Amino acid sequence: MIGRAVAASTALLLLVVPYEIASAQVRGEAEATVTVATPAPEPPRWHLDVEGDILGYFALAYSLHFHLRPADAPRWRLGFGVFGGRLPGWFVDFENWANGSGDENEGWKVRADAYALEAFYHFADSGSSLFVGAYLALQQWDLTQPSTMSAKRSHQLFIWPAVGYRWFPLGPHFFATIWAGLGIPSPGFAESHSGPNTFDEYRIYPFGSIHLGVEM
Repeated sequence: MIGRAVAASTALLLLVVPYEIASAQVRGEAEATVTVATPAPEPPRWHLDVEGDILGYFALAYSLHFHLRPADAPRWRLGFGVFGGRLPGWFVDFENWANGSGDENEGWKVRADAYALEAFYHFADSGSSLFVGAYLALQQWDLTQPSTMSAKRSHQLFIWPAVGYRWFPLGPHFFATIWAGLGIPSPGFAESHSGPNTFDEYRIYPFGSIHLGVEM
């Protein structure tokens, strides 16, 4: 009786052990297959973005900015911009008020055209984030006062600290930026003037806007 029980147990072990070994091998091969199929993380790369000031376009101005984000420093955006146009009357009034020159600059029409180097630091490696930075701009002013036939052309260098938020609402490519800054201009240079009156140049230049852009 005992012999038959031992024989039965031995036969059962001979069936179960090979099965468990085979099952373990299958599980190991499956895990190895899954591990091999896992894609490697994408290596860091440079990103280019292009953006423009939508409020400026409504005012028949122009604005175009190009930036690069380095692969090894993705929180930095470095670039170049061109922007300008004839400033709306309400905006000229605001700048005159900010500079305390409302009476001196009454009746002047103002056009500004600028070229700028730009650098911004974002508080995230990618996606939506707050940023700080600055523009270094060369701005040309073309100023006219039709009532007195006066005109002036002047140039100023600006350092323009700025803060803003870049928002990606639809994925990693299309974004909107809201920003504001305070331009600190140099004294005017390379000036020309005609007519009896002159324009009182700005000592500060507060500005802000909304940009739309795409990052690739």
